Amino acid sequence: MEFQAIGQMLHAALILGGVIFAIKLGFSVVGFASLYAMASAIVLCYSFAVMKLKFPNPVSASANKAIEFDWTFWKPTIKKALPFSLTIIVGAIFLRIDIIMLSIIRGDAAAGWYNAACNLIIALVFVADAFTYAVFPNMARFFVAAKDSLRIALEKSSKYLFIVGLPLAVGTILLADRIIPLIYGAEFAPAIVALRFLSLYLPLRFVSHATGWGLASINREPLRTLSAGIAAGTNISLNLLLIPSLGLVGAAISTVITQTLLFTLYFYFVVKHFHRLPLHKMLIKPGIACLMMGIFVFFLRQVNLPLLVALAALIYFGMLYLLKTFDADDRRMLNEVIKGFTYMLPHGASGE
Repeated sequence: MEFQAIGQMLHAALILGGVIFAIKLGFSVVGFASLYAMASAIVLCYSFAVMKLKFPNPVSASANKAIEFDWTFWKPTIKKALPFSLTIIVGAIFLRIDIIMLSIIRGDAAAGWYNAACNLIIALVFVADAFTYAVFPNMARFFVAAKDSLRIALEKSSKYLFIVGLPLAVGTILLADRIIPLIYGAEFAPAIVALRFLSLYLPLRFVSHATGWGLASINREPLRTLSAGIAAGTNISLNLLLIPSLGLVGAAISTVITQTLLFTLYFYFVVKHFHRLPLHKMLIKPGIACLMMGIFVFFLRQVNLPLLVALAALIYFGMLYLLKTFDADDRRMLNEVIKGFTYMLPHGASGE
């Protein structure tokens, strides 16, 4: 899973960098579309390289026989994988359907502005992707061998992801009017309001990563697929209602409402089938720390942007430390995550 996390991060970085490059050079619609194909092709090559360099040949040298299809293995494997595949497909539709509907209803300009904001949000979401891909294998093992450990892992994962997602949302809302012109240019100013609305989606999306993969780890992946399907259908309906009158703001509001629904469904199914997360404990201390950070950023918004971001992060995590947000279990859990990431290094793979 950690190699998949790298692939996700690589894909997000390629898309964001490619879009910025394409905007600077004035690419056509076809040129923009080719960026997605190129990014996917590069990630596919990376995946083949990982399989070749990090994992043994699937054909035993001693058996000395050609690769063959094992149909008895395929049937149960595809059956188990289908809900995961459907969830991924629905997830891919989630933000992109807004762009298509905006293009049809309000024109290509609105779709382009909204796509600019979406690409920034997707680039930020890779943080949650990387974390959950590193933690999920342990969560799945805990369900089989140590359910109490799974409860702790689920709570801690939700807590950490919320701690990261909340300041990203607040910072993006406060600094969107500097981020968009810096990356895309002044002509993309209409994307600022869309980015601010979409930023509200981040904390819920981050926690939904933990609860969604929590459902997968307790063998309830079909419920995750069902939730994603309901959310996608709701998103399309809200787009039809809001885009004609509100344009890209309506699309952003639709996405935030839909993500709230998805978060609620995931939370409900996790509570029903496994464990109730103590949301009040997760929210209070990060909320206080983020309030202090937000006040600082608001009054110093014109400071050099990289310096401002660094100081804001220092204030936020300093407040978390003063509020004693992290305990011994947190440190132990973080050590497990670090071990998962170190496996991606060459010495970690060779020692397996």
